Amino acid sequence: MDKYKAVHKKWRISENSFMLLAALGGGLGVYMGCLVFNHKVRSIKFMIGIPAIFIAETAILLLFL
Repeated sequence: MDKYKAVHKKWRISENSFMLLAALGGGLGVYMGCLVFNHKVRSIKFMIGIPAIFIAETAILLLFL
C-alpha cells in the first residue's frame, strides 16, 4: 500500500510507524513485507534495524521461556 501511494504521490505511512510496528512484535512481518514488496530494501535502517529488532525480541522471548 505504501509503495503504491509513493508512486502516486499520496499520503504515506511514515518510517517511524514501520519501526514502531516492528518494535511491538511485528519485526518479522515488517521485514518480510519489505522483501516481498521490494520496499525500503536500499535503506540500511530497514535492512539491518528491523532484523536486529526481531532478533532481540526473539532472544527476550526465549529468556522468558
